[in-house]
Amino acid sequence: MESFARYEFKYILPNENLGQLSDDIRQFMDQDLHVRQGGKDSYLVRSLYFDNQRYSNFFEKIDGVKKRHKYRIRSYSSRWNPMVPVFVERKQRNNNRVEKFRERLRGEDFCTLDGNYSWTHFCDGYEDVAQQFGLEILKRSLG
Repeated sequence: MESFARYEFKYILPNENLGQLSDDIRQFMDQDLHVRQGGKDSYLVRSLYFDNQRYSNFFEKIDGVKKRHKYRIRSYSSRWNPMVPVFVERKQRNNNRVEKFRERLRGEDFCTLDGNYSWTHFCDGYEDVAQQFGLEILKRSLG
């Protein structure tokens, strides 16, 4: 399992300021491994978010709930490639502190999901994040 923590502050920025701001802050930042490997300034991030029929995650965000969490499946490729990892992630917020916990899915398991996210699928042979996700599917009827 991997974990990351950071503080997030979001700002509205006019498009005409984007280039100058990017140039100004580039000297203070390290490039992400995926950017360095691709030789570009960006790369694809593909995320599949889960919510229940009441859209609880959506409304918690809209309502500004300061302590919340959500699950997603994330990959960094435009199409299935067994060499590119696929992760199940739990992203949680506590005020401005954001934490992300993720666990890599086995490629053969990911291929067989085909839209069927049964809670038992994530409890067999996985630890921590995937098991929590499986239990959340059951408890909150995520889909």
